[in-house]
Amino acid sequence: MVREPVIKGDDEPEEDSTGNGGGWDSSFLADDAEYDDALRPQRLSEVVGQRAVVERLEVFLDATRKRNEPLGHLLLDGPPGLGKTTLASV
Repeated sequence: MVREPVIKGDDEPEEDSTGNGGGWDSSFLADDAEYDDALRPQRLSEVVGQRAVVERLEVFLDATRKRNEPLGHLLLDGPPGLGKTTLASV
């Protein structure tokens, strides 16, 4: 049996066997978000890995506490998956 390629335009949504247009079920996304939030560290002491970055960040935060001023700005740079967003939220 030979399968013929199906070409759809950009304006036509792809469909899968579930009939939901090829998108993700929103209930799965909501459940994943709850698990993600539960696993994220709440304090710097809970952060796993990136020890040098965490130590440097602790120095910055200690200095701002001693001056009784907020941290002016901080740029976290690097490739995806290193935990920049997680560190920023802590």
